[in-house]
Amino acid sequence: MVINEKEFVEHLDSDLAKMDAAKAQHAVEPMTLDATVAKLAATPLTEYELVRRSEAKRFNIRVSVLEKLVEAARKMAGATTSATAAESLAPLPPEPWPEPVEGASLLNDLLRFIERFVIVDVHARCAIALWIAFTYFFEIAETSPRLHIVSPEKRCGKTRLLELLLLLCPRPLSTANLSPSALFRIIELERCALLIDEADSFLRGNEDMRNLINSGHTPEYAFVIRNVPLGERDWQPKRFSTWCPMAMASIKKLADTIEDRSIRIAMRRKLKAERVERLTRRSPARVEAAALASKLARFAADNLENLRDAKPLAPDALNDRAVDNWEHLLSIADLAGGGWPERARTAAVGLSGEREASDAAGWGEMLIADIRGIFDQHAEPSIRSSELVAALVGMAQRPWPEVSRGRPMTTARLARMLKDFGVRPKEDAAGSKYTRTDFEDVFTRYAPIPADQTAIVPQTLGAVRRNDDLQVPRSGTLKSEETPTETRGSGTMADANGGSRAQREISPVEGDEINRLTRADSLADEAGLELYPDDGAPLPEDNSPLPTVEDLRSGPDAFVLRRVRRVPTDDKERDS
Repeated sequence: MVINEKEFVEHLDSDLAKMDAAKAQHAVEPMTLDATVAKLAATPLTEYELVRRSEAKRFNIRVSVLEKLVEAARKMAGATTSATAAESLAPLPPEPWPEPVEGASLLNDLLRFIERFVIVDVHARCAIALWIAFTYFFEIAETSPRLHIVSPEKRCGKTRLLELLLLLCPRPLSTANLSPSALFRIIELERCALLIDEADSFLRGNEDMRNLINSGHTPEYAFVIRNVPLGERDWQPKRFSTWCPMAMASIKKLADTIEDRSIRIAMRRKLKAERVERLTRRSPARVEAAALASKLARFAADNLENLRDAKPLAPDALNDRAVDNWEHLLSIADLAGGGWPERARTAAVGLSGEREASDAAGWGEMLIADIRGIFDQHAEPSIRSSELVAALVGMAQRPWPEVSRGRPMTTARLARMLKDFGVRPKEDAAGSKYTRTDFEDVFTRYAPIPADQTAIVPQTLGAVRRNDDLQVPRSGTLKSEETPTETRGSGTMADANGGSRAQREISPVEGDEINRLTRADSLADEAGLELYPDDGAPLPEDNSPLPTVEDLRSGPDAFVLRRVRRVPTDDKERDS
């Protein structure tokens, strides 16, 4: 076929237009610098070495700059990979039981399972069972009470109880030590039930850890903010969660603020006659625990919305913080029904009811309670600072005899402690004194006396050890009690056996004796010694010779029947 020149040009233009359209359709956008850096960061090192110069030239940048960008991208990719791997630290939650579960029966089974392995009282078993169930309802929780497993000594079953929690709680993660930064990062990544053993070995004195643990008690404040790297040189603040169920095991108590946010489970060493089952790796109990966990998951899934708006009635014996700690546990008990509503409230009062100040309060509240008791037994509306200090130091079961690194309370230390409560001593010609009217508001706020109880009157002046300010008058205006267990009454005191004994005044001879003891103790303190009564009781071991009373320069008539030992030089020696 013959075509003319015009037709040929038209056909050529048409073909070129089609080729341009196809080329435009399949054209690839050039990679941006960020995309190129990300691609090079994932490229094997040998391949990267071949292309790094050409890629740097394409973007008109130095090779050294490209290398820094690629290195930073590799580090970020490595951090992402590590974070992904860390997601496997906690196991997956149990699959819900295929059939509906009856709440009371499930909690009864859980209670019996716990009883087989640990020695705790009935209130503690109830609290443990309810706390385990609470971990399955955690997503709707408004408070997160810590379960504090505490014992007076080792070998009381704390770790065994943590092993049970590891089997029964959803997504449990156990550890015996962790740093503050690890704590909030684990919680942020895992959303787990955190089980901490040996908490006393690294929590005491660790203010950062205490703050983090306390912050996770309520969801509104369960966050910390830390700077994290952004690129090569920049940083940006990031919020990390501290919101998770948490159980801690320790020997003896932890910080008061942690204790206040916890349900305390007191462990005890089992007797030879008491028997518990062993929990080995091949124990069939692990299969039973898996079934219980599955039933708990089903119970929570079926009743999550029912519990969300629950408002349980709390016993009056619980303070506000204890009500917060027990609120969800009581709701679960009410939801389960049967005998659990009553059982849970009895356990709440038994474990978290208003205790004596020595058990439940910090030193500040304990001090206010003890001062109230002293004023209650003091006839006058005011009391001299030295007399008040003497009464406090005489309380052998309180910290006041050794409140300052083994040294007793002083008037200056008392004034500093009371200053926090807005109470200050009044000065007159005879010295400083405190009046009851200054304490009335403080007593009401920090040491109220329940309507159905009488005031506890502390033992005073029964064990004075050292106090430079103490001068007991010969007139006998202060009272001395026969026994340390007494209650208020009209001139009588109840003894430990339920009887009563009349109060007696300090005689002039006793007043002189106490004053001589005070002077002798003061001299002994200056000499680095400590007085002990010669009552036949064994003294702490000490290899140094015992000085005589003359060595104390206290006079030939001052406590010739007293012995002394050297004061320990540090806390370690004192503890031993």
